[in-house]
Amino acid sequence: MGRRAIGSAPRSVGVDAVRVIGLVAVVAGHAYEGGLRSALYPWHAAVFFVLSGYLWTSARPFAAEVQRRVRSLALPYVAWLAVIVVVLVVWQMATGKPAAGLPGTLLDGEPPLQGWWFVTALMAACLLYRLAERVPWRWRGLIVAAALAAAYPVGPAIAAVPLSVGVAVPCVAFVFAGDALRRYRSRVSAPLPTGALLVLVGAVVFAAGLSPVLDLYSGQLGTPALGFAAAAAISVGLVLIGEASVDRLPVRVRAAIVQLAAAGIVVVLTHSAVLWLLSEHEPPHLAVAVAVVLPWLAGLVLARTRLAVLTNGSGPPLVRLRRLPVRAPIPGHRPVS
Repeated sequence: MGRRAIGSAPRSVGVDAVRVIGLVAVVAGHAYEGGLRSALYPWHAAVFFVLSGYLWTSARPFAAEVQRRVRSLALPYVAWLAVIVVVLVVWQMATGKPAAGLPGTLLDGEPPLQGWWFVTALMAACLLYRLAERVPWRWRGLIVAAALAAAYPVGPAIAAVPLSVGVAVPCVAFVFAGDALRRYRSRVSAPLPTGALLVLVGAVVFAAGLSPVLDLYSGQLGTPALGFAAAAAISVGLVLIGEASVDRLPVRVRAAIVQLAAAGIVVVLTHSAVLWLLSEHEPPHLAVAVAVVLPWLAGLVLARTRLAVLTNGSGPPLVRLRRLPVRAPIPGHRPVS
């Protein structure tokens, strides 16, 4: 839907649908333990790196890449950090419950800032891949594979780098996988069955114990090559399924998906604080519902204000999809990649 040529970022409601599913998976993965968490961890972070590659804009100057990532990721990061620090101080004063220590919690990625590592790791991975773009495509894959291979023996060490920027080194492989899908997407003539097969194969790798479940934040990278390949297969498969399925949804549903995806960074940066505040008072399933609904409502409201650049990393409010033809591009929609 609205796909453009290589060299500019495609715009697809199907991609936004995958983003929304991934965000819900992130929240659930931070709230639950056991089997559900094991089913989500192999792909719920990897898929966003793959999407960044799939939405890649070739030949963008490095300075422009920095500017884009600062706007879409760093500004919301700083803004919500300030908000959460104030909330923690007020919470401690009102309840006497010790607030999580900052900046230690920020560096460690623990509640109420769990998941924040992903923002800095994604930003660093995109900047690294922009540098790698100077290498011809036929050699780029070898460089990415070498970086991934070098990361396996020192996974916990690179995960210990402040703000998780070290995690960007192996995760560049996911960005590369998304970029490869972007380049060869037109050759996939049956996206729905192909996507389903990829998801199934990737899931079997983890379910059968052929690779430990990936935990990128901790530097647990799974079985060399196989774990990343399986996570990339699941992520790519989800993209293909999303694009093949979205046309069947009502137009208003697709419009809602677009707007939810645009507010996704708010969910990433605030859901852990909500889970932390509710951890002693609500059962996990209710806490997950609240941690999904409240941040998204806040993001949707803020997207229509002048604070959107700071809180959502986006510009003006999105247009209404229901006014557009079913298969038309969405003007002004720039998914955060």
